[in-house]
Amino acid sequence: MDYAAHYPAQLRSGPPATGEWWRWGPHDVRLHRLPAPDAPVVAILLHGAGGHGAMLAPYGRLAAGGAEVIAPDLPGYGDTRVGGPVTWSDWIACVADLVRAQTRPVVLIGASLGGMLAYEAAAAVGRTVRHVVATCLADPSDRRVRRAAARWPVLGEHGPALLAAAQVADGVRVPVRWLTRMTAMSADPALTALVCRDPRGGGGRVSLRFLRTWMTSRPTVAPEDFTVCPVTLAHPAADTWTPPELSVRFLRRIAAPTELVMLEGAGHLPVEQPGLDQLRDTLHRVLEGAR
Repeated sequence: MDYAAHYPAQLRSGPPATGEWWRWGPHDVRLHRLPAPDAPVVAILLHGAGGHGAMLAPYGRLAAGGAEVIAPDLPGYGDTRVGGPVTWSDWIACVADLVRAQTRPVVLIGASLGGMLAYEAAAAVGRTVRHVVATCLADPSDRRVRRAAARWPVLGEHGPALLAAAQVADGVRVPVRWLTRMTAMSADPALTALVCRDPRGGGGRVSLRFLRTWMTSRPTVAPEDFTVCPVTLAHPAADTWTPPELSVRFLRRIAAPTELVMLEGAGHLPVEQPGLDQLRDTLHRVLEGAR
């Protein structure tokens, strides 16, 4: 899928990401890498429910010069070859092990659902992670978050109970767009349409097991006890999918140092100015501090 045609020039400049395989448990995980062997930091970009590593890797160019960038296709998405059932806890464990495999300090950068994933992985690994940057901190234990994320309000409100009662259907895979408000992915209708028909991302399928385990989860470390590393919320100000106030509410509870940056004019997948430049400046500042 040609995302580059819908991305601004600063996300398209430079050599393309290289691809490699990383064996994790029963899964062959596809990693997209922007190599920088002399950089002092590794930045791991984490996609959400409508993306994959290849879609997100161009955002690594915003970190040019400051970090080597890795964008994984998390199990169930992208080109990763799945060898068994996948749960929300598996995503956390996968990212945590990817962090542990690095020999340099790590900054976790999470987009959409990947923001909470970055938080959870940092909590699991500890101080190898120097900073978490998230465009969204969607705590599924908050019903307001579930209602905002779900395509149908009733799913957000009663989904945990319904899915817990129907675990016999865990293996059923349904289109992602049936369950989430994928049409709010971007303020650019053409980019949103591309995401919605991408079989590796927003146009793919997700198991009810993954949805159930996300919807019924709580943060493994309460934000009041999270002291691993600083957390920066770089939230798109014009996001019509996940209201900024829900993520800000979670951010304000975090015990570690925090910062809020509102990306002006930017939608859920930020491609607009000046928000994109604000994201670039935020990442440069974070990576400099993580050295």
